[in-house]
Amino acid sequence: MIPRFGLVGFPNVGKSTFFRYLTKAPAEIAEYPFTTIEVNKGFLNVEDEKLKKLFSLVHSKKLTFAQAEFFDVAGLIKGAHKGEGLGNQFLADIRPVEGIFEIIRNFENPNVPSPLDKIDPLEELGILNLEIILSDLQILERNQETISKEAKSGSAERKKELSELLKLKEILKSGKRPVSSEFPEILREFNLISTKPLMVVVNSQKTLDEDIKTKISRFFDPPLKNDFILSADLKLFFDLEELPESERGEFSQEDLKREIVDVCFKMLDLITFYTVNENECHSWIIKRGLNAKEAAGEVHTDFQQKFIRAEVIPIDKLLELNGNWPLAHQKGLIRVEGKDYKVQNGDVILIKI
Repeated sequence: MIPRFGLVGFPNVGKSTFFRYLTKAPAEIAEYPFTTIEVNKGFLNVEDEKLKKLFSLVHSKKLTFAQAEFFDVAGLIKGAHKGEGLGNQFLADIRPVEGIFEIIRNFENPNVPSPLDKIDPLEELGILNLEIILSDLQILERNQETISKEAKSGSAERKKELSELLKLKEILKSGKRPVSSEFPEILREFNLISTKPLMVVVNSQKTLDEDIKTKISRFFDPPLKNDFILSADLKLFFDLEELPESERGEFSQEDLKREIVDVCFKMLDLITFYTVNENECHSWIIKRGLNAKEAAGEVHTDFQQKFIRAEVIPIDKLLELNGNWPLAHQKGLIRVEGKDYKVQNGDVILIKI
């Protein structure tokens, strides 16, 4: 799979700067609101040091990393759920993603105006999430009458959906974010933004005050874990990315991208597995819990349909043998697994069809 993430926030908050830092894809950056009108889409290569090492040992012809896709959408302002600013477009563009990065501002710059006319990250966060909740409530209310009529006609499926819808409305009206696993039927149909896992990124030129971090965490119910709150000077990281590595000085070892990738994996409960042969070393992203046959379908649909078995070894074990697959066989380190084997993070898999 290619997991998809949306970058959301007020105008001039640093979304497009963050987007370009992550993906190197083009996106206009300017000191005026609504620079982003059409959604920008770009991919981040999920670079993997273990796969790089294996590639250097087995001398495949090609090295291919798994990717994550990022959406940079129009800035949101108060009233977005009613179409203020570019609100309707923002809300439509963000619904297909699996995870959300909420970018909020904690920096002063007279040349980059804030729609609030002040710097208040907590107020931004409040407005941002209120607009998302109000938008989701509108969707539920627009569809409630239809689902209710079909439930009354005797549809068991619609009765279940109606029950979930009514519970969801009460949660949203209380200002809370619903737990997605509790509402599988209704979410499958309406793809509500408020139920998507999220990370808060504070665009700040200084270290984030612990009091603000605690308030951000407690803004959500349940509280957002510290792993999902990041403070970074996005412009600095973007500028450093444009420099040759030799000129980055003390920041050369900074790895914001790796931290972002780690959070993406935690958000969606993702793992990585690998395929290796003379032609290509390739990493793949899947949901935790997929079996070998389902994972084979990520490589190619034919592999899932024609799956017979999988030969499996953890990448760390293979690296200990300098990537020598025949030697791993001789030592009995290659396991033969059937279609129901649950793929583990770091597995190297040879799919047999």
